[in-house]
Amino acid sequence: MIKSKNEFKFIDSFASIVSIRIAFERISGKCVLTSEWDELCQIMYETNFGKNHLGISQNLPPKM
Repeated sequence: MIKSKNEFKFIDSFASIVSIRIAFERISGKCVLTSEWDELCQIMYETNFGKNHLGISQNLPPKM
């Protein structure tokens, strides 16, 4: 596979349902980890993108 010099890897941290992932993937980015602590947002994210790279941040306190 020929790699573009514009390719980059990123983490979709606190992804929510309004993810920057789509925009980054459109400009040659590759998501290597996704993090979301809200259970309903996790379900929506999995529906949109599948379970690959989904790292759930469940150990964070709900109120920070």
